[in-house]
Amino acid sequence: MYLAVQALRLRSARRLPVALGLLAKRPIPDHIVDGWLRPAQHSRAIRRDTARFLRAVDAVDTLRAAARLRSFDRPVLLAWATEDRVFPFEHARRLAVILPHATVAPIDDSYGFVPEDQPLHLAELVDDFVRKTSPPSRTKSDSTHERDPTSSGTGGAEAGGARTDP
Repeated sequence: MYLAVQALRLRSARRLPVALGLLAKRPIPDHIVDGWLRPAQHSRAIRRDTARFLRAVDAVDTLRAAARLRSFDRPVLLAWATEDRVFPFEHARRLAVILPHATVAPIDDSYGFVPEDQPLHLAELVDDFVRKTSPPSRTKSDSTHERDPTSSGTGGAEAGGARTDP
């Protein structure tokens, strides 16, 4: 683990397929990757915990979690890179069959790190999805706990008003 994260100090190594080369279509700015790597490069505890996590990952846990997706009853946006070689677009289609309220949004000209390759397009998709799937926001006049205009605002029973604030 130590050697792996230290080797990524070499910026030329970051674009290799065994590093980030298969995850981002274009080079990720060095200051961004530095921020991702710095904790593991400088902390033995973080490297130890990362290695422990990677050794513990078990396909059984992943499959168990996947089986529970069918019961997820909320809207889901699967914003997925069409050119991704690590997480192929077919995976998005398969997830959409499992998730009862899924929307698949293909993202061209990107690999798996869509926020790095296509940040503006992803932001537009998320914004549109949230607008379409969020319940209308309540206005003050919609509230059943609207403040009595004759109340002093303290919520008490002074001036003959009953408490009306939540």
